[in-house]
Amino acid sequence: MKKIYIKTGFIFIFLFLLIGYILSCIYVNMIMRDSIISRVQRQFYQYPYRVRNLILGDSHSEAALNPALIKGAFNYSSAWGNYFDIFTCLKFVLDHRIKNVDTVILPLEYHSFDGARIAENRNAWYWAGYLDPGDIGWDYKKLFIFAQRYLSGRFFSYMGEKDSVFYFLRKKPLREINLGYYPWWEFSIHQLKPEEALPRVLQRHFKDNYAVNDILAEYFFRTIDMCLKNNVRVVLVRYPISRLYDKVVHQLYSLKEFDRLIDHVRQKYPDIRILDARSLYSSQEEQLFYDFDHLNEKGAYEFSRYMNDYLN
Repeated sequence: MKKIYIKTGFIFIFLFLLIGYILSCIYVNMIMRDSIISRVQRQFYQYPYRVRNLILGDSHSEAALNPALIKGAFNYSSAWGNYFDIFTCLKFVLDHRIKNVDTVILPLEYHSFDGARIAENRNAWYWAGYLDPGDIGWDYKKLFIFAQRYLSGRFFSYMGEKDSVFYFLRKKPLREINLGYYPWWEFSIHQLKPEEALPRVLQRHFKDNYAVNDILAEYFFRTIDMCLKNNVRVVLVRYPISRLYDKVVHQLYSLKEFDRLIDHVRQKYPDIRILDARSLYSSQEEQLFYDFDHLNEKGAYEFSRYMNDYLN
């Protein structure tokens, strides 16, 4: 009798995973085929030229840097990306010598290291393609993240993605993407009500008590070390944000751990350039910001020209 239960259990698990895998394949190959992240990925691998400056990060770099204005650049950022994901993606690119990258532009922001970032599992199907089991080792925390990413990406990629399904069903016109960049339209920060919008932004970026997540910090340093080992220059960027956003973050959270991390970066890598552009456009927020922490199309135009001069 016990053997029958075990056999039935294995059959149930197998069928459950099989159905999940089939639904995931449908979701990825049909619903997500024309999503921004899929189209950027295809554009990157089909791009016939060398990428001198590879931009990686989350929605801040995604919105802020138009690679058409930066010599030899491609914006391979992805909203919700964290340093665990950035490392696995960049490792794949460097290991396979894709595009012969000279410089990697990486984010250095408060939320880049907060635990809320690693808890996110958006676009797991995308990141699962870059996972390398041999890199994880036997650290149970990393094994958990790997298992979560892999199972979510391969078998349950459609879970919690109703917005993507609704967007697909509405059949809206595709947004133009050039070198991985698409403009965040001219929505202006002055149209937002801070008391409504800011709590949503902070909830998305931070846990209740700010702390540098050990795994994200580890993969941040491993990303830098991997670049240096491959003779790839690293540029760290603190992207433009509004004065109100910066003020509220400092009021609500203790950022001493982040400040210590910055100091450690400067000591360990004295030759790495850090561009602190947080207050670069503090006098032009209504014209250049989409919301409290993202530049709009005009802001991206200005900052991309600034970045091009900074790099070259």
